[in-house]
Amino acid sequence: MPMIDLHCDTIMKLYENKNSQLFENNFQIDLKRLQQNDFLLQTFAIFLDKKQYPNRKETALQMYQRFIKELEKNAATIGLIKSQADYNENKVNKRISALLTLEEGGILEGKIENLEEFYQLGIRLITLTWNYSNEIGTPNILYWDKKMQILADNQTGLTKFGFECIEKMNDLQMIIDLSHASDQVAKDVLASSAQGIVASHSNARKLTPHPRNLCDELIRKIADKNGLIGINFFDQFLKLNQPTDLPTAISEHLWYMYQLVGEDHLCFGSDFDGIPVHPDLNDVNSFPKIIQSLKQKGFSSRQIEKISYLNAENFILHYLPKGEVK
Repeated sequence: MPMIDLHCDTIMKLYENKNSQLFENNFQIDLKRLQQNDFLLQTFAIFLDKKQYPNRKETALQMYQRFIKELEKNAATIGLIKSQADYNENKVNKRISALLTLEEGGILEGKIENLEEFYQLGIRLITLTWNYSNEIGTPNILYWDKKMQILADNQTGLTKFGFECIEKMNDLQMIIDLSHASDQVAKDVLASSAQGIVASHSNARKLTPHPRNLCDELIRKIADKNGLIGINFFDQFLKLNQPTDLPTAISEHLWYMYQLVGEDHLCFGSDFDGIPVHPDLNDVNSFPKIIQSLKQKGFSSRQIEKISYLNAENFILHYLPKGEVK
């Protein structure tokens, strides 16, 4: 079964482990295992925590260069895609496609020209927030009452710069990622953006009450915009104290969302190399377990194809420019 995954943090691992290699490593994702699991495309996030790396843009550019060097070393196996033509060429030549994203819009440092610069480098998706406020908006984690397991209702939404970003991303046909964002930021984006909305690595809050998960209203609104939701493999987003194994929990979240919005808006967003190793799902070699769980849950072969790669492939190709970006 061909596979596409909408989110991983492997670039951060490569950056922080200077002697590591993309082709084979002890992380949760490497090229050898992606090949073994028939991956068409892996989305790679440039992610950083500003507490650790206060020079956000500079560090992000260093991460970018580190990753590009790995792609150059493995050019026969994987290729960066900036356009539909790049993806189609990789597919014909049986190369994995790498789609680059930014996770944490603070990397833009509040400047639209930085957004344009990263677009020229090949960034095609931006996760607007991480776990703190930035120039674009606020994350849900700031409004979460752990004891009550509810969100505060005094959330703030997009900033003025945030709205400017959404407008520019629409102009460029960049994909807007709502994972991590506060409910109000998500609602502002959904109300103001004409296109290109995903929650790349988020689950269903109704099943697991956690601020990183999506309420039913947002799941429906993302689907109404022809958007995508990528299921996150982190155990805290999949279950609380239930004895369920993680592949089963993934199938339950997907089934719940399928009942809400149908099969055309679901995919995978593992968050590998950004989440702890779990014995149920050690690494990218765990995808066959998940496929088996989907079969047991009652998903048809065609539905599993859609979740595994077709939905993500169609969505990404729709927003990628056709040819070379000048």
